[in-house]
Amino acid sequence: MASIVNEIVSVIVKLVITVAGTAFMTYGIPYLKQIGMYKIVQMAVRAAEKLGVTGAIQKADKKKYVIAALEKMNIKVTPTIEMMIEAAVKEMDIQNEKINAEFKKD
Repeated sequence: MASIVNEIVSVIVKLVITVAGTAFMTYGIPYLKQIGMYKIVQMAVRAAEKLGVTGAIQKADKKKYVIAALEKMNIKVTPTIEMMIEAAVKEMDIQNEKINAEFKKD
């Protein structure tokens, strides 16, 4: 009787591990790739912003710089990547507004 229970538990554990692995490969890996891609976009946006502040590039050319930087990294700029660029810019603007608001409190 104990050997049957052990066998059933073993089969159930293997099934759960297989299902979890399949779910991770189906949903987890693409999600992690998107997060990684967004981090790369954020880095390029920050670099463009810094270059724009220092005057190394024109402020109007910052998006062109980001797109060129991504293309140099062999990243195809799709509408999704463009949305990520806009989101990264907006996120940076929000952070800058919060920082400025904190400085004004003093």
